[in-house]
Amino acid sequence: MREVKLYDRSRTPASWMQLIQPGEFAVFHTDAKNGGMTDAGGRFPPQGEEACSIFGSLEAAENYCTAKVLEVPGVRCEIFDSSGRAKPPLRIVVNPELEKKLDVSPASARNKLALGAALCISSVLCFYLDYRGGGGNWFLLTLVGINLAMGGFRVIVWGLGVREQLREQQRRRGEIIKSASQSAASKGQ
Repeated sequence: MREVKLYDRSRTPASWMQLIQPGEFAVFHTDAKNGGMTDAGGRFPPQGEEACSIFGSLEAAENYCTAKVLEVPGVRCEIFDSSGRAKPPLRIVVNPELEKKLDVSPASARNKLALGAALCISSVLCFYLDYRGGGGNWFLLTLVGINLAMGGFRVIVWGLGVREQLREQQRRRGEIIKSASQSAASKGQ
């Protein structure tokens, strides 16, 4: 592992993206509550002193992150491949106590889809009640139903997006593991 400042004018090259090589992985430490950049100890660095840790393998990065979040519970570790922050993280590691609060988790996707479905079903109930009441409520229930339906569809789309992001993370992670095992097998022959 090596600690690298994200930008250092005195270094050539100055940007960390020009230092990381294909097959290496960057770990960014952030505050688990607000997402602000921190150092490995969970402290907010002075502006211009932000850094990441670069590892030679995904396994080493994951092992480090698992140990770090147990050591410093308020830290969230995000693992990126050599393409950096241009793509979503390969994995986000948080303390097990905070895992339920992650925005991108299977439970989060499931909850969003269930909430969206419940809102859409509630909207149908509002439409039905307004129809059965003969419209005597000045279409109030229809207006509520329209808002519930729109909100429900938005939450469903959000849940589907989270699920797709999880699938993409799994796919990229699988490709990296497969590539690493193939290169290890070819070196062993």
